[in-house]
Amino acid sequence: LAGMQTQLVLSESQLAAREATLNAILDSALQLNNLTSTNNPEPRIQLFYNPAKRSAIVHAFHLKPTGPGRAYQLWFIPKGGKPVPSVVFNSEPDGHALVQKIEVPAGLDLTNAAITEEPSSGSAQPTSAVLLVGPMQKS
Repeated sequence: LAGMQTQLVLSESQLAAREATLNAILDSALQLNNLTSTNNPEPRIQLFYNPAKRSAIVHAFHLKPTGPGRAYQLWFIPKGGKPVPSVVFNSEPDGHALVQKIEVPAGLDLTNAAITEEPSSGSAQPTSAVLLVGPMQKS
């Protein structure tokens, strides 16, 4: 019985997290931006961006996990400016990744978002080539 109660609590927690994600992507202010690679059609990232809440969600598909000590880093690129560092993450062995509650910098005219591979602690500026990139919709 104790094992079943533990499993029930875990399932309820997972369900609540999925409901929060669903509520976030169903928000009427949400914009869907696709980040793709010019060199490889496989990996793809959906960047769900809510300009009203200055928040984002990354949903990656077919994104090969990085090597030890490495991670992917999200960058927000403002018009005429330098890339602004954001979260670091990695994908599951199946190439899937989901990163939620990403804070988007305020006061910038964002034109693009991009992904690079960086040290797992992240970088202040990109140290490798852009792997995926896509435009940010205007609000």
